Amino acid sequence: MTTTVAVLAPPATRASFVEVYRTVFAGPLFTATAVLEEADIVAVAPAGCCAPGLAARLRAVARRGCRVLAAGPAVASLAATGLLDGRRVAVHEGQAAAFARRFPRVRVAAGVRFVDDDPVLTAPDERAAVDLCLHLVRKDLGAEAAADLSAGLHPYVVQRTCTGRR
Repeated sequence: MTTTVAVLAPPATRASFVEVYRTVFAGPLFTATAVLEEADIVAVAPAGCCAPGLAARLRAVARRGCRVLAAGPAVASLAATGLLDGRRVAVHEGQAAAFARRFPRVRVAAGVRFVDDDPVLTAPDERAAVDLCLHLVRKDLGAEAAADLSAGLHPYVVQRTCTGRR
């Protein structure tokens, strides 16, 4: 099974945000928006979905069932598109109140490792994003595939439990 992953990342995005996805989804990653309509997964980096017209395209790919992932500051970028309205999203506990004030239509879940509101999945930071990606692998390919992938990752990159809670 081949999965096409499109990473929406402006040039100034920290490499670590893109590397989380590159580490877990070992296949090709496309940073061009041209592949959005064919992508199985769209991973949003901070400010990666702010280009004119991109918000509508993101909503369209989510409607067709493409999974949209965001972690850390990218969750706020994605919320700004309106795609998270009415959805539960993962944010850091210390940022929950401010996030809720800024995006009152979004249901904030503070203190969780990630939220799977398929087709939109969110994590509060990069480390939790690895757990989120492993959760997605487990969901699609099974626990054994996720465990094998996790075993091959550097211990500082991944926490072994993917329960959805800290």
